[in-house]
Amino acid sequence: MNWELQREIWGCEQYFKTKLNREFKPQELDLLLTSPPMTPDSLLRNMHEQVFEEMQFCSLFLCSPQFLALQHALAVNPELASSPCHVIVDCGYSFCHIVPYFNGVP
Repeated sequence: MNWELQREIWGCEQYFKTKLNREFKPQELDLLLTSPPMTPDSLLRNMHEQVFEEMQFCSLFLCSPQFLALQHALAVNPELASSPCHVIVDCGYSFCHIVPYFNGVP
């Protein structure tokens, strides 16, 4: 990940102020980030460092996109919650992740 570019994107407080008519103060915000399965620990450590030390976000919820997809499916179709087994297939431009869940645990 290019953290210099991320810093530039997240640091554009003027954009939030002019385009969205909102103040952007990371110290007052919680952050939701997704990370693909099997992301190396070194990248996760670097991400935590950037989020908390550089950007100074209040808190971080880090999860996989597949977890969010499962939560959405369960919210939209509550009858799915009766099954302990779920499989999420996430196919993108250059990857395909298949994540089985049993009782909500990958």
